[in-house]
Amino acid sequence: MGPIAVSAVDRGSMMASTGRETTIAIAATFTAEPLEPPLAYWMRELGLESRIRFAPYNQVFQQLLEPASLILTNDDGLNVVLVKPDDWIRSRDDSDISINLQRDELERKARDFLAAMRSAASRSTVPHLAMMCPVSPAVVENGELATIFRNLEETLLADLHQTPGICCVSSSELQTTYPVAPGFDAVLDREAHIPYTPAFHAALATMIARRLYALTSRPYKAIVLDCDHTLWDGICGEDRLEDVNIDGPYRILQQFMVAQRNAGMLLCLCSRNNELDVWRVFDRHPDMVLKREHITSWRLNWTHKSHNLKSLANELNVGLDSFIFVDDNPIECAEVRAELPEVLTVQLPAEVGAIPTFLRHVWAFDHLKITGEDQTRATFYVQNAARLRFERESLTFREFLAGLDLDVRIQPMSPDEIPRAVQLMNRTNQFNCTAVRRCESEMQRIHSSGERECLVVKVKDRFGDYGLVGIMIFDTTPDAIELDAFLLSCRVLGRGVEHRMLRELGRIARQRNIPRVNVRFHPTGRNQPALEFLNSLQIGSGQPDGEDLVFRFPTESAMGATLDPEAASEERPISTAPAPIEVADVPRNQAQSHLLCRIAAELHSIELVLKDMEAKKPYVAGADAMHDHIPPRTPTEKTVCEIWKDLLGMPSVGVQHNFFDMGGHSLLATQVLSRLRDMLGLELSIQDIFEAPTVEELASVVEMRQIEWAEPEQILEALEDLDGLTDEQVEAFLLHEGQSQ
Repeated sequence: MGPIAVSAVDRGSMMASTGRETTIAIAATFTAEPLEPPLAYWMRELGLESRIRFAPYNQVFQQLLEPASLILTNDDGLNVVLVKPDDWIRSRDDSDISINLQRDELERKARDFLAAMRSAASRSTVPHLAMMCPVSPAVVENGELATIFRNLEETLLADLHQTPGICCVSSSELQTTYPVAPGFDAVLDREAHIPYTPAFHAALATMIARRLYALTSRPYKAIVLDCDHTLWDGICGEDRLEDVNIDGPYRILQQFMVAQRNAGMLLCLCSRNNELDVWRVFDRHPDMVLKREHITSWRLNWTHKSHNLKSLANELNVGLDSFIFVDDNPIECAEVRAELPEVLTVQLPAEVGAIPTFLRHVWAFDHLKITGEDQTRATFYVQNAARLRFERESLTFREFLAGLDLDVRIQPMSPDEIPRAVQLMNRTNQFNCTAVRRCESEMQRIHSSGERECLVVKVKDRFGDYGLVGIMIFDTTPDAIELDAFLLSCRVLGRGVEHRMLRELGRIARQRNIPRVNVRFHPTGRNQPALEFLNSLQIGSGQPDGEDLVFRFPTESAMGATLDPEAASEERPISTAPAPIEVADVPRNQAQSHLLCRIAAELHSIELVLKDMEAKKPYVAGADAMHDHIPPRTPTEKTVCEIWKDLLGMPSVGVQHNFFDMGGHSLLATQVLSRLRDMLGLELSIQDIFEAPTVEELASVVEMRQIEWAEPEQILEALEDLDGLTDEQVEAFLLHEGQSQ
């Protein structure tokens, strides 16, 4: 299939069209090509210009190890590896091999697979998605064998989850998130090693698209919650405490939000209430799951919510494009969408019972990996509140800095710091000079190959530990240190840490007799603080280089970079307001909010996805003109036409249309067989379709086969209506009757 190029704005995309085609490369232990239609559907929905490519059948190990393979030559997109573990012993006759031997062979294959995945991830520039697919029902029914496969999957996932550049989906997560029944097709598995039904392929494709969204979209940092009819049922300022209801969906919502906080999201309140009324519910209601200590900040007043969100963004020093606003009121949501299109506004369903399912399918709440920094992020903001109080109480900024007891450590990055480093690169906007974004596998490759040097910055002060907050990645030449990445979290911005980073680069340059440190600045519309820092040094000028500026600092000058507290106090804070949203981003952000909410409300089940796919199915223009369009004349012809129309994506099919002329192929032919078996209880072969490729011919084969397999009573009933049969069908009836007698 060719590239899928769809305008981001026209399709309501959540991602900007880059003009660059990305590749989704898929390798599987089974025949995976039926994934293409549902995955293409999701790429169109997401507005991604993507090419879906499949590795040769059952070539997973070769794809992960051979340098020229599809997987290892994919340099822009996503590599998907689908593993159905019982395929590793598929060729074995279970009756001739003991359970212990099967276990030994599976463990060997698992070790080889893990080694191959690690190798591929370390050499690749794109992320890998490893999906564990359900084993066949025959395995599930064998209790001992089912336990072996369940333990095997747990072992694989535990190892893969710790490997940089790899994200995982378990078979249980897939089946729980997108349940499908039936999911297994025994006949297609036997005939073409297509083990799953079309509905299950849609589930696989949906999960791939969901993970791709998480890997490529901007991460959110804060969730802002309304109170009445969002956190609870009732109005806290009017109802008695015992009449405020936190049962059922509201309790699940609160549990969901606590889990989001544990994953690193900040929780805030923004509600039209008196503050005392809200805290009365938090402090005294016995059913509250959400506690005061879970809330980082709040705006409980009667001001417009868009104004309050701006105020929260200023206080937390978090961009508005990192906020998710959750409210039940359509008017409040409309006001925020209109005034702050950069905020992801999530309106809860009017049907309260639908809230849990809705929340589970808001893709913006997904977290691929949770780092130690995530788990302590809320604690940092509590510590930061103490810092701000201390700053207000200090007489001068110099006194404030001296009282912080700042401890800055700059050291080479270790392998276990890669996930946090990647997270920081992808989250940091304000002080990010080059705006380079990297995935885990790319950082792992840079680190292990030594092609560039990677330094991380860790900071502590008297109030607590900021953690890993800065990164420097650079090349060295005889003439200069060239910065590939120079970034610092806004947590510590404006406190002299950035000066210490430049001093360290100067020290390295002098140690190696390198005359300059070159810092490249690429403007993004959000990294003005980084430019202000570079200009404030007044020891190197920014020289234009295309769209960028290159600041060339003499080594000795870089070593002398120092924060001047008096000058800094006149300019603080460096960024007192979130960066304004660019006009071009407005329709994209509005579309993102619309599409994410639509997915959660209207595409949260595979039945709904299949229905939407059918409504939007593309078809070959002019297909009807290949032959004179003759509509189906018999029930059997009508059945075959409907099957072909669905599988081939045609608006209509005539009885003289040829399956293969309209784009059919052997894999689709196996699905025709499966549909005919399910609808008519009839077993045909691939050869039947090749020999009878038109609707008319195949319908005749079906009817003849039905006659041949019919019981005598059915034949007698059919003989009463011989006028409706062809001569060949009459002969078949009479022949079958004679044989039966």
